[in-house]
Amino acid sequence: MNTLATTLCLITGIISTLFNSGVVISAAAVTDVASAASWSSSVHDVVDHAKVGVDVASSEFAGDGLTATATSDTTANTSSSNSNNIGNDPYCPFFNEDNEAELSKTLNIHIVPHTHDDVGWLKTVDQYYYGLNNTIQQAHVSLILDNVLHQLLDTNSPHNRTFTYVETAFFSKWYLSLPSSSQQSLKQLIEEKRFTFANGGWVMHDEACPHFMGMIDQTTLGHSFLKKELGVIPKVGWQIDPFGHSATQGGLMTKGMGFDSLFFGRMHYVELQNRQRDGECEGLWSSSSSNDDSIFWGLSGSYQGNYGAPKGMCFDVLCDDDPLVGLEVDALQKRIKSFMEMVAVQANQTKGRDVMLTMGSDFQYSQARKNFQNLDLLIVATDYVLSNGSIQMSDLFGEDRFNSVKIFYSTPERYTECKYIDLMNTRKARQKSREQREPLSMQTKFESTLRDSNNWAVKMGDWFPYADCDHCYWTGYFSSRQSLKRLERVGSSFLHASRQIESMLKLQFSHLDGAYEHIINKRDPAGRSKLAAETLWSESLSNTNSWNDSPLYTLDDAMGVAQHHDAVSGTSKQHVAYDYAKRIADGMKNASAFVTGALRAMLVDSSAISFSYCHLLNETVCDISQVASEDDTQSTYVVVYNALTSNRSEVIPLPVSVLAMKVERLASVPDDWAVVASTVIANANYANVNVADAAGYTLWLEARDLPPTGALVFRITRSEERHDPASTVRIANEVVDEATISLSHLRSGQNNGELASVDTSDLVFSNGVLSVTFDR
Repeated sequence: MNTLATTLCLITGIISTLFNSGVVISAAAVTDVASAASWSSSVHDVVDHAKVGVDVASSEFAGDGLTATATSDTTANTSSSNSNNIGNDPYCPFFNEDNEAELSKTLNIHIVPHTHDDVGWLKTVDQYYYGLNNTIQQAHVSLILDNVLHQLLDTNSPHNRTFTYVETAFFSKWYLSLPSSSQQSLKQLIEEKRFTFANGGWVMHDEACPHFMGMIDQTTLGHSFLKKELGVIPKVGWQIDPFGHSATQGGLMTKGMGFDSLFFGRMHYVELQNRQRDGECEGLWSSSSSNDDSIFWGLSGSYQGNYGAPKGMCFDVLCDDDPLVGLEVDALQKRIKSFMEMVAVQANQTKGRDVMLTMGSDFQYSQARKNFQNLDLLIVATDYVLSNGSIQMSDLFGEDRFNSVKIFYSTPERYTECKYIDLMNTRKARQKSREQREPLSMQTKFESTLRDSNNWAVKMGDWFPYADCDHCYWTGYFSSRQSLKRLERVGSSFLHASRQIESMLKLQFSHLDGAYEHIINKRDPAGRSKLAAETLWSESLSNTNSWNDSPLYTLDDAMGVAQHHDAVSGTSKQHVAYDYAKRIADGMKNASAFVTGALRAMLVDSSAISFSYCHLLNETVCDISQVASEDDTQSTYVVVYNALTSNRSEVIPLPVSVLAMKVERLASVPDDWAVVASTVIANANYANVNVADAAGYTLWLEARDLPPTGALVFRITRSEERHDPASTVRIANEVVDEATISLSHLRSGQNNGELASVDTSDLVFSNGVLSVTFDR
């Protein structure tokens, strides 16, 4: 499914329906053909500035997400992985002569409260957030966050409670709805590292179906919000629910994003059993044959193949386990003994003296008071039972491994730090001395330590396919909901090409006082009403410090949501899939309004030309070209923009109402037009499906030598001469022979769509090298 996303740019105006078109096409119908002289010299400026425009787009794309993440070690007050904090944790210090004997025999149990909030699955995104339609699933994200915040601020708790959150799409909506006092309280908790973020992307993306650009985009969007609003950049990858894991995730999306570690829940059941047996449920992951890109990975869910609490210790209202609160002392001691036996099993399935218990699961903590009260008691009761001798450590861990336990609230970042310290404490004296003399960033130190440790197994490649039992392979989602998968690719290409055009517009007019207002006045002296896109752009210029100031935000949001592991994967319910598609369509509609306005501002000096975008090309419907083709006095102008960084040639389809059409390309400003190859083919309605307003014909025009990140302009007019069906027309290295052209005779009338006569000859397509023959 990982077709190159940057070759897809179905964006503005009249758009090619080819999946890999990589072009942006915008159209305008003009009554006065002579108005062609009004084309601005900026047509060539777009090509001249193309490379600069791409640089601007790339810089803007990476500025606050990917780049900032990679250098976030400079943010001392927001990253628990800052090198100045390493070794200062009282539970995870560097060993010395005074503490080594005691600490080396102490097991640290990290209690990590968290919730996993799917951004759509059984319910839509909004249904989950607002707690609607609970007959399907009890889930209310805003309530979860409200109650968690209240419990973290509870001063009656004997412990510094913590909480880890992941899905920024939900969090951003909730945070922006909070009163300022609550926002300040939350910021204080974040400063104290009691409310932390893992992953931090807009969603927890799938790893099999998305293109890597979609993964980067959604992560950048989430990190941009967290950095600009809260000054936070997550340092831990958290992919606990996707159905298998790709090498791209391990290399690009973890190490490349600046994460220190990656945790996930699902693994092929046979490999999981082997790792449990061999004590390798944590280790190193390298996506290539070199260990230079190794990252630390670990399993969640107590290494049981998921991400929930240990058996019998789920205290959420959605769980059936009995709470600890209210138990008699004997019953409580029995539960703690059972708990410690499970911890001992987990500790023996990994290396080192730290284990993490992920205390949470899907949409948990809606009644957070119950969760935290039981976790508080779990910590207190474990300390009590172990200290009074009710449980003998040797019975759990043997004589030589651990003789004491520390249990405390923690976070994935803190756990990662402790694993790093744990590894550092096992290194040779020479290696430790070198680290102390040459302080390094957290990630560099971790990689150096891991390479020097011979105790950690290195996983090579990916973790596909995923299976949780015999004949239970989770592979159908590789190809399920093909239409949604394709729409995700189309939307992603739309977004990337739109960003290029947005950057070019900023570059071209950034030197003007009043910016876009100046453009509007210059282009439209008659003072016509602004386009919605122009208004949006004007407003965005005055709000450049906002994390979502781009007029393309609606599409950015929709595409971020689409990367969710139940969205592009196709594993959601049908009504949820419809909602994903609707969000992408709305985003493309908003983005196209902006881009058509941007193209008009850059390319046109006359108010007589206004671009439009045809959203129904998949139904062979485009009002502007269909109506214009019926009128001898009208011309249709088409702008074809190539979003790739190399020259290309494409065949562009355009719905029209007649057979005789003429296509010309603007060779030079102001009015030098050259005829280009084209043909008109009837749209044969084999299934006799009645599509309202569908065009009877499609004009195919040859867009040769599209410049890299540049545009060509075409003019389409009625022609007095019909195409000769017997002729062979060459279009962009494809030969459409007589059999193809004969399709123009298949439809007898445009009203009823009935077929006249059917040609029984074979249908042949050839590119001069290979030929494909279809038997009618």
